[in-house]
Amino acid sequence: MTKKYRHSPSSINCFKTCPKQFQEKYLCGNYRDYSSPAMQRGNLIHKNIENFLINNEELLVEIQHLNPFLDKIKSGSGEILVEQKLAIDKSGKACDYKSPDAYLRSISDCIVINDATETIRVIDWKTGKRRNYSYQADAIVKCLRGNPKYKNYDIKVLFYFVDLARHDIYEYSDIDTILNKIDVCIQEDNFEPTPSGLCQGWCPVKTCKFNSHYGI
Repeated sequence: MTKKYRHSPSSINCFKTCPKQFQEKYLCGNYRDYSSPAMQRGNLIHKNIENFLINNEELLVEIQHLNPFLDKIKSGSGEILVEQKLAIDKSGKACDYKSPDAYLRSISDCIVINDATETIRVIDWKTGKRRNYSYQADAIVKCLRGNPKYKNYDIKVLFYFVDLARHDIYEYSDIDTILNKIDVCIQEDNFEPTPSGLCQGWCPVKTCKFNSHYGI
């Protein structure tokens, strides 16, 4: 298989969960997409926070506890960017998100860039349970550093768990190792399934023999 593929934090996590699921979902398109109530709520909250930061839209009642944190972002120094699409090519240089040369891509909810202090703070909103987002943090930093201007900037990625009213700053992972592993699997067209509890009807890939809804 010689297909050129654009990596993302979501696809990397999918590969870690199950290489077969990654193949069917991201390379072959053999999966059933759906939008759960939790996903719809997450999208609504993300859009509301975005509009609060750029248009002063009032926050939804359920997330008004974020007001002090968001007000601090708005009143601080630096340029505020929302829903920023970032990408780098195989050599690590920044490129357009839709470029055919894009190798690693990521979307950031909020980026605050302060050229005077040479600092960048990235904030990503998370709804639901607290999880490890180290690959996403690493992808964001790699994409930002693809711009020579930001090569020596102090970059920190913060994930704010909306429902828990807390935030984490993640240590960066060894993302290059797993990217290389994925590339080898793509080159060799070899994706071994990793059966787990997700196979009991939760996996969107219904073409896998381990899925309890196989063929349905």
